[in-house]
Amino acid sequence: MTLTLRPIEPEHIDRLVTIYLSTFEDSPGNQAILPNRDSPATRAYLAKKNLQTLEEPKCFSFGAWDDKTNEMIKYAQWTFEDEEERRKREKKVETGDQSHYPPPDVLNTGARIHFLDVYDRIMLELMGDKDFWHLNTLAVHKTAQGRGAGRMLFQWGLERADAEDIDMYLWSTNAGKAFYEKRGCKTIRTIEIDFTPFGADKRVQGTPMIRPPQGRA
Repeated sequence: MTLTLRPIEPEHIDRLVTIYLSTFEDSPGNQAILPNRDSPATRAYLAKKNLQTLEEPKCFSFGAWDDKTNEMIKYAQWTFEDEEERRKREKKVETGDQSHYPPPDVLNTGARIHFLDVYDRIMLELMGDKDFWHLNTLAVHKTAQGRGAGRMLFQWGLERADAEDIDMYLWSTNAGKAFYEKRGCKTIRTIEIDFTPFGADKRVQGTPMIRPPQGRA
């Protein structure tokens, strides 16, 4: 099977949402944040959110297409985190801004804000004032696992981090940790996020990981 890496365009967003929902279907954290994940309103929210991401100048979204079926089977979203992006993240943490969130019938807003607050605080703490490449999302449709698309999409960011001699950062689920460890990512710590105060009977572990540029200890 031959795969081709392509930039994601607006016309690919519906397929991207399908892949996202398939990838994280069994994720306790995703279940806590998106309790009505199969609803049209949830799909519309995810589509709008990802269309906005395509417009971000420092965010790069790529998909892997099966050349035989001409279908996207996996995608990745990378962000180049610099001082400007760091200031945006710091402002979110300071203000707790939630103006961009949809109605609660789509999203468990309290759970989402809590997760993002922990996520952003940990990233700011670990990465400080350094520039780095950040893997936001790496998602594969369940029917297309094991075809090598993940390696291709991950390598895109690693090559840029190595060329610029800067770190790569990601937050892994337990399911994805082994994949990243095989590719040089180092576990920094394990974080437990408790969603029970927000009506979701979930405690979820996440793993912040860093890969130094190749050739640097």
